[in-house]
Amino acid sequence: MATDRMYDLAFRFRNRKLWQQLADTEVYGVLFADGEIGYCSVMGALGEHLALGVYVGQNGYASYCYTLDHAPGTLSQDDEMELIVGQDCIQCSFESKDMLAEDELAEIQEYCKKNEKKLRGKNAFPQFMKYVPGQYPWHFDSKLDEDRICQALEASLWLEKVLKKYTKEEIRLFELRRDGKIPLLVKNGSDWEIRYTALPSPERVWPTPILENEVLVARIQKMKKKGTWESGTFYFPSPVQAEEDEDSEEDEAAIDAAPYFPLMLMNVDRKTGMVLRPVMGNGRDAEELLRELAEGMLADQNAPKSILVGDDRAFALLTDFCERTGIQLRKENHLPKFLEAKTSLMHQFDRDNAWPDDDEDWDDEDDDDLPFDEGEAEELDQFFETLLKMRDEELKTMPRDLVKMIREMAEWGLVPDELVKRIKKLFH
Repeated sequence: MATDRMYDLAFRFRNRKLWQQLADTEVYGVLFADGEIGYCSVMGALGEHLALGVYVGQNGYASYCYTLDHAPGTLSQDDEMELIVGQDCIQCSFESKDMLAEDELAEIQEYCKKNEKKLRGKNAFPQFMKYVPGQYPWHFDSKLDEDRICQALEASLWLEKVLKKYTKEEIRLFELRRDGKIPLLVKNGSDWEIRYTALPSPERVWPTPILENEVLVARIQKMKKKGTWESGTFYFPSPVQAEEDEDSEEDEAAIDAAPYFPLMLMNVDRKTGMVLRPVMGNGRDAEELLRELAEGMLADQNAPKSILVGDDRAFALLTDFCERTGIQLRKENHLPKFLEAKTSLMHQFDRDNAWPDDDEDWDDEDDDDLPFDEGEAEELDQFFETLLKMRDEELKTMPRDLVKMIREMAEWGLVPDELVKRIKKLFH
C-alpha cells in the first residue's frame, strides 16, 4: 500500500493544481535515481480526470503516443483493446471518495488523522495504480515504483515553482513535438535543475524471445515443411487470474499476481483458411508461447515453409524461432485468411457473452435457454472466481459496461452472492 511519503507528495501536488498550467500533451521528463527517464503527463485541464501519469522508458513513452494517436470511440474492437490493455505507466490520480475501496479509504483516513488533514469534495483522494501491458490495472507493490512516483511528484512540484518565474516558452516546455527535445528534470543535491533530452522513438520495442529447448528446435528443424501460414497476435478480451510466484522478485511477484489478458498467437493456413492449433498465454512469458507453438507443430506433424505476419509483436516473437527452425518469416500487410478467422473468433466471443434485452424472457428452469453451453458456463465461473480474488480497489477499476453486465446476470441468479454484495457496495 501507499507510504506516508507518497501521500505527502500527492496532497502537495493536488494543492498546487499544476494541471491549470499544463496540458496533458506538454510532456517533460524526470531522470530517476535508477537511471531511467519517466515521461510525465499532467492530466486535469478539463477538470475531469486529475492525475500525474509517468511513462517509464521508451516503451512507456510509446504507449503514451499510442494513446494520443488513437482516440477512444473511433477505433476498431482490436485497436480499442490494444489501447486499453497496452498502457505502460505508473499513475497518481485523484478520485472521489466513493471510488475507493474500504481498505484504501481507511489507509487515507488514518494518514489524514495523523496529519490533521480534512478531505472534502470531488477528486480529493489520491490513488496509486500501475498499468502493465496485458495486465489488469493493479496497485503498487514495488519499492521501485514507489520511489519513481515520489521522484516524479517531487520534480513536478519543483517545476510548478519554476513556472511562477518563467513562462513555458522560456523553459522550452511546448506541446509535444516528437522530433524535438523536452525539458528533463534532474536532481542536483537537494534541488532540481532543467536539462534537455531528445524524445525516444514512439515505436514500441517488442521482445524477441529465445526458445531454450534445443531438442524441440532440432526436431522442428528436421520436419518436412509445407505451405504458408498467416499469423498474428492479439489480446483476448477476458482476463484470467495469474498465480503468484513466491520465488519471484518483489515487483515481479506483484505483477504476476495481477489478472492478465491472454495474448493469443493465431495461425491460419493461407490456402485452406483452416485455423491451426491456437497458442494462448501470459504475454509476459513469451518463451512459453513459443514452446506451445513448437509442441503443437510436433503433435500435428505440421510445420510451414513460411509464416506471414502483420504486426510487429508477432514478428519479434517469431524471429529467432523461425531463423533456427528453417521457417521463412516475413511481414505482410494483407492477411485475408487471418483477418477472417480473427473476426469470426471475436464475433463468437461477443455472442457467447451477449445477454438478452430487457424485454426478452428466460426460463431459468431450462438450461437450453441460457446463452452458453456447459463448457462456456465453466469459463464464466472461472471469470467470477477471478473477480472474487481481486481486491476492492481492483474491482473499482472495472469498466462501467462490465459492471452493468454483471448486474444483469445477477438478476438471473448467475453471479455468486459474495460478488453481488461487493459490486453493490462498490458501485452503489
